[in-house]
Amino acid sequence: MDAGLAAVIAGAAGAGGAALAAFATSLGLLRQAKIQGDHVHQQWLRTQQQIAYEELLTAADRAETACQEAFKAVQSSRGLPEPPQPLRHTLEEIMVQNSALASAVHRVTLLSEPVGECASRLYDVALELASTTSLACSEMLAAPDSPAHTDAVLEARVELTRARKAFLERARLMLRGA
Repeated sequence: MDAGLAAVIAGAAGAGGAALAAFATSLGLLRQAKIQGDHVHQQWLRTQQQIAYEELLTAADRAETACQEAFKAVQSSRGLPEPPQPLRHTLEEIMVQNSALASAVHRVTLLSEPVGECASRLYDVALELASTTSLACSEMLAAPDSPAHTDAVLEARVELTRARKAFLERARLMLRGA
C-alpha cells in the first residue's frame, strides 16, 4: 500500500507541476502579446504623428503662399480702375487655407499634446499673417495711394517662419522619442 500511495502522490505532484508550468507559460505568452501589442500601437501612433506633422507643415506653407499671392495680386492691381475678378478668389483662398491649417492643427493636437502647443502657436501666427495681409490688401484697394504695408506683412511672414521652425524642432524631438 505504501508503494501505491507513493505512486499516487508522485503522479499528483507531476500533474500539478505540469499544470503550474502550463500556467506560467500562458502568463508569459500573455505578457509577450501585450508587449508586442504596445509596440505595434507605438509604431502606429508614431506613423500617424509623422503624417499629421507633414500635413500641418504643408497646410502652413499653403496658407503662407495664399497670403503672399493675395498681397502680390493686390499690389499689381493698384492703379487699375477696377480690381480684377480673380482677386476676390485669391483673397478667399486665404480663408480656405487657414481653415485647412486649423484642421491639421486639431489632428496634431489629438495625436501629440506637447507638439500640439507648438502647432497651435503656428496656427495663431498664420492667422496673424492672414489678418495683416487682408488688412494691407483692403487698405491698398480702398486707397491706391496708401503705402504698400510691405514691412508689416514681411514681419508677419518672419514670425511664421520662426513658429514653423519651433514646431519642426519639437516634432523632431517627439518622433525621436526624446
